Amino acid sequence: MCGAVSGGIMVVGLFTGRSASTDSITETYRKVQKLLEEFRLRFGSTNCRELTGCDLGTDEGQEFFKKNDIKKTCRIYTEGATGIALSLVEDRLSGGRRTKA
Repeated sequence: MCGAVSGGIMVVGLFTGRSASTDSITETYRKVQKLLEEFRLRFGSTNCRELTGCDLGTDEGQEFFKKNDIKKTCRIYTEGATGIALSLVEDRLSGGRRTKA
């Protein structure tokens, strides 16, 4: 999985996750699914190898990543995942109250 997507999932979990084992997980699961869906729609996949065109777990993949400056592409994915995650937890960022723009 793309690291940016994994980070977005962690943000959603941090803001909507359970405080007690008896709390519902429905909101968190719903928002994580929404994050995955929106990211896939925007970028075509949530899979790192598919997004970058290389396997970062190999020397060849690392070389391809560097040679083709894929870091720039990853930055776009990171910005996208961050924006999606923040939009999903926006109401929690201000203590449960939406701020007026």
